[in-house]
Amino acid sequence: MTEERKTLAQRREELVTKSAIQREQFAAMVADTWQPRALSTGRNILSQAREKPMLSGLMAILAFLFFRKRRLFSLLAASAVALKTWMRYSPYVMPFLRKLRQYQQGRRLKR
Repeated sequence: MTEERKTLAQRREELVTKSAIQREQFAAMVADTWQPRALSTGRNILSQAREKPMLSGLMAILAFLFFRKRRLFSLLAASAVALKTWMRYSPYVMPFLRKLRQYQQGRRLKR
């Protein structure tokens, strides 16, 4: 019985040390991924996804599950489409908006 307790205690110690090492490795992996300004462009996101496919896949699955439950996924998709559309047509719309803003400011100064 004491041998079983020793082996269980030894096994528990081994498992505790193994889990501590895994926690440190995971923390280092996450710290490398989430550096400030590391994910600023799409190119950086894609390069990091290629370097760590398991982590990026896990993050994508968790994000999908989180947004699906709260119905924010469709809102996020719609905002992505709106942003892409704005980026495409803003060079044509912005000059008009600038002229409109100048016109409004001119009217305010005349009053």
